[in-house]
Amino acid sequence: MGSEFNVDETIWDQCCELMPATGLLVMKAKELQDELISTGKVAFQQIA
Repeated sequence: MGSEFNVDETIWDQCCELMPATGLLVMKAKELQDELISTGKVAFQQIA
């Protein structure tokens, strides 16, 4: 019983460590997307 709890606790710790990293990745992806969109608009305006 005790060992099972330890395993769960380890998984929980890993999830807690992974969550902020995932959040940062999502934020980075959104930043890149916004950058690409604005860059694309500028390029399109220059072509048109």
